Amino acid sequence: MKNQNYLIGLLAITATLLLTACLFVKTQQPAQGAFSIKDRDYIATTSPLQRGGDALYITDIRTGQMVVFIYDPTTRALQVGAMLNVANLFGPGR
Repeated sequence: MKNQNYLIGLLAITATLLLTACLFVKTQQPAQGAFSIKDRDYIATTSPLQRGGDALYITDIRTGQMVVFIYDPTTRALQVGAMLNVANLFGPGR
């Protein structure tokens, strides 16, 4: 009976220490992306938005199409921001 009481007390102390450690651990900075990856067919670039959230720009090099995906942290949803042709952005008169 003494051994059981000893083990229960030890488990209670351990649980208390773990709970205290979880409450006082500093929160870490969230992961932020601001980089670009280029492969043979695609370029993927991430960027933070001024209004909050992040944007993912994916460009298909062969067709010249770009799509922008926007992550909205308030709704926790991914939305298509825009889909456009890169050649129109850098064409004459721009």
